[in-house]
Amino acid sequence: MRMLLFFFTGCINWDKSESIVIEEPCPTDDCTDTSEPEIVPDTGNTNEPAAEPGNPPDTADSADSGDANEIDTGDAIDDDGDGFTEEQGDCDDNNPDIHPDIRDESVDGVDQDCNGVDGEDRDEDGVASVESGGTDCADDDDQINPGMEEMCDFRDNNCDEQINEDLECLVYAHTNSDLYKVDPFLGTITQVTSVPGLFDFDTDLNGDLYGFSSSQFYQYDATNQIWNNLGSLGISSGTPNGFAISTSGQGFATSGNGVYTVDIATGTTTFLGNMGGNFSSSGDCVMDKTDGLYMTSSTGSPGDDLVQIDPMTGTGTLVGNVGISGIWGLTSAYGFLFGFTSQGALILIDKDNGPGIIIHTFPGKSFYGAASSAMR
Repeated sequence: MRMLLFFFTGCINWDKSESIVIEEPCPTDDCTDTSEPEIVPDTGNTNEPAAEPGNPPDTADSADSGDANEIDTGDAIDDDGDGFTEEQGDCDDNNPDIHPDIRDESVDGVDQDCNGVDGEDRDEDGVASVESGGTDCADDDDQINPGMEEMCDFRDNNCDEQINEDLECLVYAHTNSDLYKVDPFLGTITQVTSVPGLFDFDTDLNGDLYGFSSSQFYQYDATNQIWNNLGSLGISSGTPNGFAISTSGQGFATSGNGVYTVDIATGTTTFLGNMGGNFSSSGDCVMDKTDGLYMTSSTGSPGDDLVQIDPMTGTGTLVGNVGISGIWGLTSAYGFLFGFTSQGALILIDKDNGPGIIIHTFPGKSFYGAASSAMR
């Protein structure tokens, strides 16, 4: 340590105006400084106070007095070493066999994969699979489990080993002489009444049936089970064999390559336009629930083609080949497109691409038309 010695032997007068120090002789002996020289230690840092005697300096590098072996148990720590913290979904961070990346293979009272379900739940519908000891009979479909309501389709929606229980899932179909109710999912058929030689029919949004023969237009009175003649159809070109009603109540008919609008109150028809191409109505047309108009054409190979028709112009566009011929009835119901053939087959048709498969056969039946029911 360096020691600086300062001696003052005269009086100092500070002249503020000149900003200099002027040393003047002392006028008397009283101004003589007889004190001991002040000793000021040089610390090298004029802002740092000197250390008190007997106390060691306090430095930033002093060692932490805490326990060096203490474990931080905060959320960011993986206590059980399984690769997951509590923040990452580990619901038991004291057990390495429980974390989100493990498979919960059985209902055993422990939620191994931390998804809130005891057992395997692949479709994340909150119900464990039957395979793991749970009650979900289709763990790859989140719309099927014991908590779901049954609906008209081909699936056991509520896992009670039944299909469409307590529901009436019906469509209409007719031959040249009889009207039938058909359950397309169970494959059952029930005769309702006779028909006046109809070529096709359809239902409006109220579930009322309308149909036509080669020349006459009819409405079905369900209360009295009779067909009321509403008037002449008035289509002179070809054989009208396809009929559909839109959600607004507008009727459409197909005959050969032509498309017509139909007033369902009177049966009056108006020519809309030709389909174009090589299309020819094989036996029916249908409106889906978004007013998409479709028909089958007998000019396809192999089997009939599925054609979409522009309801504003009548122009047809090929969707695809169904692969089954003689489709004389079409209906759109419960989210499916069904076809009925002249050989008594019931077909499920892919509306987006065209291919169809036979799902039921009714021996001895030759279907002429089909329609959705009021329940659809």
